[in-house]
Amino acid sequence: MGIQVESLNFSYGSVEALIDIDLTIDGGEFIGIIGPNGSGKSTLLGCLSRVLKPTSGNVALDGTDILEMAREDIARNMAFVAQVSQVAFGFTVEEAVMMGRTPHMSRMALETNKDRELTRKSMERVNIQDLSSRMITDISGGELQRTMIARALNQEPKYLLLDEPTSHLDLHNQLEMLELFAKLNKEGMTMIAVFHDINLAARYCHRLVMMKEGRKLKDGPTRDVLTPENLAKLFNVRTEIRTHPSIGGPIVDILGLIDEDDINETIQRNERNERNERNEKN
Repeated sequence: MGIQVESLNFSYGSVEALIDIDLTIDGGEFIGIIGPNGSGKSTLLGCLSRVLKPTSGNVALDGTDILEMAREDIARNMAFVAQVSQVAFGFTVEEAVMMGRTPHMSRMALETNKDRELTRKSMERVNIQDLSSRMITDISGGELQRTMIARALNQEPKYLLLDEPTSHLDLHNQLEMLELFAKLNKEGMTMIAVFHDINLAARYCHRLVMMKEGRKLKDGPTRDVLTPENLAKLFNVRTEIRTHPSIGGPIVDILGLIDEDDINETIQRNERNERNERNEKN
């Protein structure tokens, strides 16, 4: 059914991190969330996954208020890979990935052959099978990121939430992971990911949500959202958008910073265009 977010607000003390967010995520979408540092992207994922409890508003997962669901039920449907992963010392990579099976196991029960087989497949999908016996403390940041993704996949989720999933990976491994996410999405898994790299988001996401200062600025199909006017308002930069000659998707070229007068002029022009579009529709 999907995820429904209504009038969502969240504050860290007196600091408003999310302000009146409305968002509908249909099953099977691949959504990218972009915006400046501190715009509320990670906080939004935290509220969607119930890692954080909203100050007000609500999040419904497949029609049920997420605050009324048992954590095991949430974990059987949704997996969240945080930007900074916390793993207790003393575990091997295989043991860490096996933890993804916990929501599917009876309390105090030992893992089954099925759990072990799914764990093996999850490690193979992210290419860490050779690290299975290594201690978590002895692997690199990129290898740890892959381990956390494998653990999330081992939950067999319908929804996968990813906070900058490629931030610790080199270019080859970034593309390898994103190709995996695209494949999982084609198989029916819903992807909601925070991106800093606009061009990677443009290449893999069907839809983009722009956030700034805790508010949803724009939301729509990737090609419609990625405009020089929107990016100027979001990042204070001058850009050109062109179509990639091979893959056909949009490519963003960063031309430089823009000053405050340019920003205001761009915003006013964009608002005029939006008013004209509304008037034409009416």
